[in-house]
Amino acid sequence: AQDKDGATPLVDALHYRQVPMVDLLIEKGAKLEIERALHEAVMRGQADVVALLLDRMPPLGATTLLHDAALKGHVEIVELLIAHKADVNARNAEGATALHDAALAGHGAVAEVLLNHGAEIDARDGVTQATALGRAASWGRRDVVELLLARGANPLLKDKNGKTALDLAVANGQSEVVAVL
Repeated sequence: AQDKDGATPLVDALHYRQVPMVDLLIEKGAKLEIERALHEAVMRGQADVVALLLDRMPPLGATTLLHDAALKGHVEIVELLIAHKADVNARNAEGATALHDAALAGHGAVAEVLLNHGAEIDARDGVTQATALGRAASWGRRDVVELLLARGANPLLKDKNGKTALDLAVANGQSEVVAVL
């Protein structure tokens, strides 16, 4: 059954994080567009709902769900997705990895989890050829810059415009990052 807005009891149970009700409705045959529901739970940071839905799915492989969780800083969800075989080096439409997104948003804890699971530290995106270090430097994400350097990121790599992470930090007035680099 659907309400006037098209929501089903299952959609409402997911929205309000009623995990036992979600489990019961699915067990009783409620239909669910599981990938859409999973995406919404990732974006909302609902780790408990993500865990429930992942238990009902095959291994993930290449997915941008990891990118969404990394950009939002949801460490627990990143760990859940990786445990369910999400590819830490999967590329989004721009050719960026989840590490690029974690660096851009300044989520050092997420970046560390990704690196611990094999994220390619010097991967370049497909549009600007930027690395995660370049993105973090551009946005003044000092903690992430320090983490990436400590883990072996190459500060001399250049983007498609010939700019290093230091050049990007200087150009964007990120004096703390300039001092680190």
